[in-house]
Amino acid sequence: MHIYTSTVRTGRHLEALSGVCDPLAVRYLDIETTGLSAEKNRIYLVGSAKVLPDGSVRLTQWFDDTGRDERQVLESFLADAAGAKALIHYNGNRFDIPFLVRRIQALGVKTGDGADGAALLAGMKSEDLYRKIKPYKKIFGLSSYRQQDLEAFFGSDRTDDTSGGDLVSVYLRYIGKALTLEEKTASFYTRDSVLHLGDPALARESASILPPKESLRDTLLAHNRADVEGLVFLTPLLDLPELFAAPLAVYKAQANRYKAFDGTSREELLLFARAKDVPEDLIPRQLVASRDSCFVTVKGSALTIKVPLVQEELKYFYANWRDYYYFPEEDEALHKSIAGFTDGTHRVQATAKTCYTRKTSTFLPEWDRFQGPFFRRNYEDNFAFFEFTDAMKKDRSFFCRYASYLLSHILEQPFQPEAAE
Repeated sequence: MHIYTSTVRTGRHLEALSGVCDPLAVRYLDIETTGLSAEKNRIYLVGSAKVLPDGSVRLTQWFDDTGRDERQVLESFLADAAGAKALIHYNGNRFDIPFLVRRIQALGVKTGDGADGAALLAGMKSEDLYRKIKPYKKIFGLSSYRQQDLEAFFGSDRTDDTSGGDLVSVYLRYIGKALTLEEKTASFYTRDSVLHLGDPALARESASILPPKESLRDTLLAHNRADVEGLVFLTPLLDLPELFAAPLAVYKAQANRYKAFDGTSREELLLFARAKDVPEDLIPRQLVASRDSCFVTVKGSALTIKVPLVQEELKYFYANWRDYYYFPEEDEALHKSIAGFTDGTHRVQATAKTCYTRKTSTFLPEWDRFQGPFFRRNYEDNFAFFEFTDAMKKDRSFFCRYASYLLSHILEQPFQPEAAE
């Protein structure tokens, strides 16, 4: 086994670590394996980075350079991870962590004080950066969510684009277990021609076919290093829930009149908001998402939400329709306690579809129950409206709650009223 250390460029905020635990107790983690099955394959490289007291980040790589040192790699990694409280990785909940645990269990690897190595990992908080972004794929709109794609979106200058699977054959070639026929022939002549054929020139020519082992090793280490450096670079992803799920602070609300594509004049409500306690440069590029004629744009920690304002006559449907009469001439329903004194020839028993009263006003849309009373155009509609009153126009807390509600709807996330302000 060989151990390699280097300093990692942070590039972006590490402040998000404080929301996990003491930054000094965090370990970034990425492993390289000879396959996807922990029962049939093994770990040949572990890369882990940690924040040092001076604020720098140090990367350590434990490399099985013989194909026989997996136990030593794992023991050395666990010794370094002792005292850590959290692991940060990308899709590691699905692959890296389970694979590590199974290999530790299969080899019976213990910590330095004789404790169960798998239990050490199980006792740590697991922060999966992929899981942080997964709920918000709609607004990011990327074609792929590999770690490299996220790094590129956030402005990384990473050039390595290989995958762990691409490097399995590189590692097997490095330890001499997956040579091509040409390489095997070259290896034979390099070893045997001098001894048996007495032809040093042939040996030198054949040896040139074989890639230097150092080159193969450097390729393996470089990919793992790039992955771990990428984890550090993507640390701000830890703040994504704060941006998209935390209360929004609306600092400006205004109505805007515009012409629709069909030439009609329409009106919309614009809400300008910021996510609380989120770095202003969290999102380096503008994101846009829409749903049901509502739009949101996000950049940094600032959000702009557009929602249609409706000025028309809508219907309020009563729930207990059996207690109402419907008056076709007036196109409205009245409670039987009142309507019972009217001419019976002008009324009929109300139904769920005719049990309503009409109102003309300015309304805002809602889908899940947000603000009552709610109005509809038709009984069958699966969405509703609430009246946008003068009191609401002066209530900042209403705008904050409604902005959070709209963002949740656009992103198809559950709305948490208790979190909105």
